Amino acid sequence: MLNNSRAARLGLVLAMALAALAGCGGDSSEDPSPATGGAPSAATPPSSFPVGPSGPFFPLGTHRVTGDAILVGKGPAAGAWVSIWVQFPSSGYSYVWAHGGTYVVADAQGHWSTWADLPDAQLTILTTHGGHQPCAAIIDSGSKDPVRLEVIPDEAFDTVEPPRPSIARDPSLTGTVYEMTPEGRKPVSGAMIWIEHGFEIQTARALTGREGRYYVCNLPEEVTIYATKKGYVMASVWPVDTSKGVPLDIEIRREPAP
Repeated sequence: MLNNSRAARLGLVLAMALAALAGCGGDSSEDPSPATGGAPSAATPPSSFPVGPSGPFFPLGTHRVTGDAILVGKGPAAGAWVSIWVQFPSSGYSYVWAHGGTYVVADAQGHWSTWADLPDAQLTILTTHGGHQPCAAIIDSGSKDPVRLEVIPDEAFDTVEPPRPSIARDPSLTGTVYEMTPEGRKPVSGAMIWIEHGFEIQTARALTGREGRYYVCNLPEEVTIYATKKGYVMASVWPVDTSKGVPLDIEIRREPAP
């Protein structure tokens, strides 16, 4: 499954985007989750990871991670599913893959907790249930503080400037998604933005607002940014140096007429 070629990366990302849109009923951007009766299917573990009699196994440690998933302006994100990437100095793995495709799920109060002990590592934690999380939480697994995952509700992006999470940290990235028309540049609202680094490690997901603007934060210094919307061809920009703080505008083009 692991393939370092650029074409394979783009193909997998496009498949993920199309699956998300299909599972959301077209224009809705709500992710499938246990709360909606559509939990994501278990992914096949990478072949480079060791596999035991009952499935893949990964190094365990002594750390449990807990936190809260919050829909900004609304309250607890009940039923949110939480994804965790476990990163070592030279390798990493998905917590979901490591445990048979089972997600960590927030309870009715938005509380969540890992159920298996984690090793010493850097964790990238993201959830998108009921909205989009423009700032991933990036922590050390030994941290004792609860992890707050702030998700912006989709309808908030209908405002010119949707709210920014209180956990927002630099490096951040902002800009406008647009299309070229006979009348010139036209901003594209409701476009999905997502950020990855390393091997497809998601660190942010957001929508563009009414003016086509986006904002993502808590980023590594070098990332790939993707933009897509139903009816448009997905666009990607790589590498993006977030340390410079320079706005990045992205052009997306409509799909050719059949």
